[in-house]
Amino acid sequence: MVALNPTGPEANVTAQGLPMTREVFERLEAEVERLMDSLPAIAAPVLADGVSEDAAPATVPAAWDFHLGAQRLDTLRRVLAQACVVQPDGTAIVGSRIQVRDDDGSLDTYTLVAPGEANARAGSISPESPLGRALLGRRVGERAEVAAPGGTRWVMVEQVD
Repeated sequence: MVALNPTGPEANVTAQGLPMTREVFERLEAEVERLMDSLPAIAAPVLADGVSEDAAPATVPAAWDFHLGAQRLDTLRRVLAQACVVQPDGTAIVGSRIQVRDDDGSLDTYTLVAPGEANARAGSISPESPLGRALLGRRVGERAEVAAPGGTRWVMVEQVD
């Protein structure tokens, strides 16, 4: 079930699941459909050795591709089960571009993406990362505490698109 009008930003983040834009939700749904079409063996009974009953033994690269596709499909299903489609209202949600100011004054821009899509070098972070978790549900002007392996730091939300 997908909620379109949440009761408040704090409820969105915890009680109602993973808030995201309609565009992100639909893109993830389309990827699930594509994966299900390209991995038909997922639905077939699988033997203990990972080979379906009606298929010849797969090559190592094919088995690896199958494994990666199945893993991605599982991740997407988990994300969609937690998804809560909300109307963007200035709160950082999956699909938002967020500009933050670090304690040292530097500005960084990140795009909050669904779990499994993160690419830190490209500025895409997941709500499962320390920074993504700290920013999810924040608004312009709010400070967020980021608990990372290198220590705790603070960032100020400057812009949310």
